[in-house]
Order: sequence, then structure tokens, then C-alpha cells
Amino acid sequence: MYFLWVIIMVFSFLQASAWVDGPPVHRARQRTGTVSVDVDSIQRRDTLRVITRNTATTYFLYRGGEMGFEYELAHELARRLGVRVQMVVPPSWDDMIPWLMEGKGDIVASGFLARPPRSASAVLSHAYDASYLTVVSRADRDPIRSPADMAGRTVHVREKSAAQQTLMRLNKELERPIKIVTLPGTWDTEAIIAALADGHISATVASWPVAQIEASYHPELVVGPAIGERDSVGWYVRPNSPVLLAAVNGYLSDIRRSAFHNILKQKYFEHTSRFSRYKKAHLDFVRYGQISPYDRLIQRSARRAGLDWLLVASLIHQESSFNLRAQSWVGAVGLMQLMPGTAEVFAVPNPLNAAENIDAGVRYLAAQIARFDTLDGRTGIAFGLASYNAGYGHLQDARQIALEEGLSPDQWTGHVELAFDMLSRERYYGRTTYGYVRGSETIGYVNEILRRWEVYHSLLDKPTGPPIL
Repeated sequence: MYFLWVIIMVFSFLQASAWVDGPPVHRARQRTGTVSVDVDSIQRRDTLRVITRNTATTYFLYRGGEMGFEYELAHELARRLGVRVQMVVPPSWDDMIPWLMEGKGDIVASGFLARPPRSASAVLSHAYDASYLTVVSRADRDPIRSPADMAGRTVHVREKSAAQQTLMRLNKELERPIKIVTLPGTWDTEAIIAALADGHISATVASWPVAQIEASYHPELVVGPAIGERDSVGWYVRPNSPVLLAAVNGYLSDIRRSAFHNILKQKYFEHTSRFSRYKKAHLDFVRYGQISPYDRLIQRSARRAGLDWLLVASLIHQESSFNLRAQSWVGAVGLMQLMPGTAEVFAVPNPLNAAENIDAGVRYLAAQIARFDTLDGRTGIAFGLASYNAGYGHLQDARQIALEEGLSPDQWTGHVELAFDMLSRERYYGRTTYGYVRGSETIGYVNEILRRWEVYHSLLDKPTGPPIL
């Protein structure tokens, strides 16, 4: 059914004579050295890579989980393609298109923040929405309420941005020109607005939905007049990825007026109290690297056990989403979902005490990983996670099945993980010591923790923009 869908999308792409909201801004010449990756390659690697920015509207962490308008849009496209999604955050806006062309991502999704710097190398997809630029200023500093109020004012915008170009055009109409001060490509609209809210600058320009929702978080700001023309909002794709472009165009055209799209817009741009929670979580992450309220406890216990605290944090999100009161139907409780037997072995008097629960869970996880200290680090960790979830006995059964089926008992990816899936079928579990286990759940558990662990490191180990002042 999927292949039929792709064929239809390709056909529609080849036959289409018009684009939603007009033609693409640019159809690119294929640049020498550009990588060639299309849907077939994406499906083989089982991952759609989406280049975006780490902001409270596009892509961010909330209670340890990935969220954001562009993240959820991309996640749904990946689901339709039958693959996972991986968000890729370059250091600067200026890197977005080059990273796309170098193959570090398959799509650029900057959303309502702004378009990345114009390039003759990428193709703009069909639009999934439209927006316009608006001026944002402070209520206590002669707020800008009309284009005429901008004459002679200083406005800070990101260099090479649509906002800078729009202000330059507007200067031709004003008696006194606007003083345009440009900021580096590492500055997101969100960071510039934060500087405005803190009084470091007096005005900036932002896309209307972003300006409106940011003003709800910063009541000292005034959203002023619209400037420039209404512009379409879409994604960028390499010109030599025609099947992917057709799939993106079909998907974005499909969801453009859908309930799914409307719900996402309400979720991220209209519910101000919800946005405030998202915004605070994002600021805590950017300023302090905070993933959860329990970070210090996790760090202390992980350090004692010799584990990476971000691995433990990823596991806790998987187990309980950082809900201290979480309890499963089998009796597992707390942040790390300790079973009664495990709590007893580690002498935990109160498993609903955060510090005690984390400490016991970390010691138990470390003990499981230590069983595989002769294997390479990532494999040993994967096996330890599988043991934590399904039990050491089931993991050993899976390794034995892997050996019998010509797979490696000492590798997780593509080997023991496949054997785990076999343990839900009688022809395999019938000849094991510990019998049936729902292996697909353990596979998803291990791989999701490892994937999220990488996400945490990718966002914390490198700067994604300036510190928010």
C-alpha cells in the first residue's frame, strides 16, 4: 500500500502545474558534490533526518521528551513513511541549507520562526501555512504601533534574514531610515525577543504567530504593525530527492487544513498557559541544562555508580516520564519503576521517595550493565537495559536463540534484538529456559532509551545558539 502511495505522490509531482500559494521561491540547480539521498535510502536507514532549531515552538525537550510544532509535523511524516524521525540542530541558521546539501539532514523545517538564508541549492516545498512579519517593541519604550513609528528607530534582526531584507525595503519608503543592527546566525528569533524583553534592545521583527505567543509570555512586549508581504511557510528539500519532495508536498498539502494541523497550532501558538510551561522548560534547559526536577539526584547516583547521568535520565523518562507517583499494573513504582523484589534487595524503605528510588534503580541498572563489561560499551549498555526491562534470564535466552539462528550473541543491533522478537513465538520460546516474553516491547524500550540518550547529548554537548539573556 505504501509503494502505491509513493507512486501516486511522484505522479502528482510530475503532473502538477501549480504550487500551493504560488510557485516555489527557487528551484535549484543541482550543485556539484551534493549528496543524493531519497526515500529509498531513508527507509533503508529507517530514519528521516530533519534539520531544525532548538526553540520553544519548533523543537525542544519537555519533561525529558521531545516536543515542538515542527517535531510533531515531522514525526507524522516519518510515521507515514514507515521510519523514525531524528531532529538535527546545527549551530547556526546559516548552517541549515549547507547541512541539508551535505546530507546531514533530509529536510529543513524552520517553521514559523523564519526561513533560513536564501539559497539557490534547495527547493521550497508546498506550503502548510502562511504568515507575515510584524514588529515587536517594548511597551515602556515608545512602542511601535505603525510603520511610520519605525522611522529613525533602531531594530535588531538576524543577519541575512527575511526580516533584514524587509526592513531594507521599508527604508526606501520612510523619511528617516531605520537603523538596522544585525545579529549573528546563531541567534534565533526567540533569543532576540528574550533580549528585547530584558531591555537589551528596543525592537525587533518576528513572524506573527511567534511574536504573538512570545508576547503572551513577556507581557512587557507590544506586537506592532505587519510589514512586508504575507509569505508561505514550508520545508526545504534537496533538488535531487524528487520522491521525498513529492511525499513532502503530498503530506503538507494533505494536512494543511486538517484537524491535526489545527490542533498543533492551538497546542503551540494559541494556548498561552501551556506555552508558558513549554517556554519555562525550554529556558531551564538552555540556561541550566535541566531535563527534569530530579537532575541533581540522578547526577549524584549516576556518578557513584559510574554511569552517564543522561542515560539514567533517558531511562527514567521511558519508565515514568519523571512521575514520582507512577505505578504499573505489575506493582512497579516510582521514577525508575522499581519492582517490590528489587526494592527489597536494595533495602529501599520508601520506593516513592525520589532519592531512594533513583539510587536503588541506578545501582540495579549498573549491576545489569556490569554483567556485560567484556562487550563494547554500547552493546553492554543495550544488554543492561534489556535486562533491566525484561530480566537477565530472558536476555540470556535471546542470546542463545541468536547463536542458534546464526546471529551474533554479542551484538544488539540486528542480532540479539531480532532474537528478542522471536521470543514471542512458541517455536522459539518453547526451547528456552525462561519462556515467553513480549520481545517487541523490550526492543522498543532499549532502542528508544538509546536514541533519547543521543538526543540529550546532541542538545547538551554543543551550543545551539547564544545564551538567552
